[in-house]
Amino acid sequence: MCGPSVETVRRWLACFRMVREQAAATLRSLLSQLGYFPPLGRSSLPDLLHWFAETVPGMAFSCLFGLANILLTGTETPVWV
Repeated sequence: MCGPSVETVRRWLACFRMVREQAAATLRSLLSQLGYFPPLGRSSLPDLLHWFAETVPGMAFSCLFGLANILLTGTETPVWV
């Protein structure tokens, strides 16, 4: 067998899910500090990023994870996707 074990992939996914939730909370806080208030139904990271991309024209990014990292870089929390 080549590649990572099933246990390793599960551990990676669990870690990603935790970071994703932290990133969503940080992003929601950052957006509110900038005067952007996403609808309450948009609380997941992809929903927040789609909403932000639709609301704020002119943001240059190559993918939604790239946008998340651009926005989260300005915070003091060590969270990135």
